[in-house]
Amino acid sequence: MQILIVIPTHNEEKYIAATLYSLLCQTYTNFHILVTNDNSTDGTATILENYNTHPQISVIHKHGDQRHLPGTKVVEAFYFGLQHHKDPFDIICKFDADLIFPKNYLYEMVAAFQENPQLGMFGGILYSLQNGKWQYENIAKKSHLRGPIKSYRKSCFDAMSGIRPTIGWDSIDVLLAKYYGFETHTDTSLVVKHCKPTAAIYHGAAKYKQGEALYKMRYDLGLVFLTALKQSFRLKSPLKFLHYWQGYFQAFFDKKVQAAVSKEEGAFIRKWRWKQLGKK
Repeated sequence: MQILIVIPTHNEEKYIAATLYSLLCQTYTNFHILVTNDNSTDGTATILENYNTHPQISVIHKHGDQRHLPGTKVVEAFYFGLQHHKDPFDIICKFDADLIFPKNYLYEMVAAFQENPQLGMFGGILYSLQNGKWQYENIAKKSHLRGPIKSYRKSCFDAMSGIRPTIGWDSIDVLLAKYYGFETHTDTSLVVKHCKPTAAIYHGAAKYKQGEALYKMRYDLGLVFLTALKQSFRLKSPLKFLHYWQGYFQAFFDKKVQAAVSKEEGAFIRKWRWKQLGKK
């Protein structure tokens, strides 16, 4: 199976070389890496030029807004790179630029897709450096497919019209894969090192974006309440609860904000979420 790996990159001079090295050391070698340098202001561009002559790596430079808000910006960089790639592929990966992969990661990924024709999405789990030790990055259940290490079968990617350019895209895609009849899988034996804490460089305005994401996913008020309550308890922050609601209603009253999913997809998402809550 031919793999296309797209890596949106913004100011990653500390980590991008290690990420590329870990991919070039993979036991499975039928892949191409496309790096989108999204307006980096550090030494990222210089580092990438050293890799641009490698036969398995292409570097595309994008110029635009320097702010690194969650959601839209990273997806725009992903598609900016993808439009420059014309060769066919069977699996497409959206990887972050601050990861270190085990040598068997791509091999196990391909094996999973080959063994299960209905598998639409795949990923490992993320460990980050905490108190001097690599430990599980406990911001989601281990079964959750994390945004930094998403892989898609091309037929699944096409069926759900790719990644939606919005905050919450990495939750929406999992649900849309299910909506279009595909399965998803997280291999908890595949540990990927995440060198930079999640959301460490997001702009302050992003605190309302999670609530906006719930509106774009067409959540009802009951789901908004429970999601906001859960996250405020998890983060031990009562303000988080208020931020969710403010973000949701700001999007609700802003006529420029459009839902990221269709009415039919939204109905499926609500039904699925309530079903999972019922199990709990």
